[in-house]
Amino acid sequence: MKKGLIVEQKRNKTLLMTSEGSFYKSKKINGEIGEETTFEPVEQNIFPMITQWFHSLAHAKPVFAAIIAFLFILPFYSWLGEEDVHAYMNIDINPSVELSLNEDYEVIDLHGLNQDGNTIIKQLDDWKGEPVKEVSLNILSLSDELGFIQEGHQVLLGISYVNEHVNQDLLQSVSQEMKTSSKPIEVAAFEVPKELLEKAHEQKVSMNFVYATELIEKKEQLKEIEKDSAKQSSNNKIEEQNMKVIEKIC
Repeated sequence: MKKGLIVEQKRNKTLLMTSEGSFYKSKKINGEIGEETTFEPVEQNIFPMITQWFHSLAHAKPVFAAIIAFLFILPFYSWLGEEDVHAYMNIDINPSVELSLNEDYEVIDLHGLNQDGNTIIKQLDDWKGEPVKEVSLNILSLSDELGFIQEGHQVLLGISYVNEHVNQDLLQSVSQEMKTSSKPIEVAAFEVPKELLEKAHEQKVSMNFVYATELIEKKEQLKEIEKDSAKQSSNNKIEEQNMKVIEKIC
């Protein structure tokens, strides 16, 4: 067990700092930010460079002590980049929105991919740190309120994972909730390969459209292959018939 000050609270974990300036994550601890408590780390010192920095400041001028105190009231967990993006989810209704998700599948950023998407984001409240399913349904509900959704409307729902860990149930779970939460709609849900996500980011468009375009192109290619195969098969039959005639003559 260790003793430290609570620096930030998340939905299912707590960030703490020990008197030595080391930072640890633990399971959720009930307490206020700045409160001292005992805890069992779930990870070893997660910010070793910051720890060394704090140690160097310990012998510095008093003004630095004030800086350190100020840092305690900041959202340290987010400020240090612990909430790196684990996955991206794109929702295309007509409003097109991209959600950045952390490892707990909480929304840490929202980005409109078109004008209607920006309109949705501006009117969406209390999304920071909320579960992706809840935010997705709020986006759908708000889109409905603003008249973007009609009965039988088609929605594209795609997710692309930056890290290797994949939640197999998340996409279908969000998709199912969407289908039953508003007027009848059709939802196409799919996992988008990382390379197509990168391509979409370069083009500043929804990865769902990039993925859909790829699928359509592949389908057209298959049609051409089938046509060629059918043509080849027809040619073979003609050749066989010709050979029969030739054999009879000869």
